[in-house]
Amino acid sequence: MAHNIMPQIPGEYLSPSRYWMPSPETTRDSTHEVQCTLPRFGPVRITYQRMTHKHGRMRSWFWTPVRAEILLGAGGPEV
Repeated sequence: MAHNIMPQIPGEYLSPSRYWMPSPETTRDSTHEVQCTLPRFGPVRITYQRMTHKHGRMRSWFWTPVRAEILLGAGGPEV
């Protein structure tokens, strides 16, 4: 099992990887994985979980990162 490096990754590195994800309002998936190359870490797989926030009758869906693993020998889009 790979080591979770999520606590070590600054938020500004995670934000651009959300551009490669499907809209949380329309997808049926509860999790989504994105592979990218982060400065200081190299190739990384980031797992996002689809979550919802409800305020009154309004409901908002969003992705939140829950896990990040360093990939050995693989690359992804530069962030």
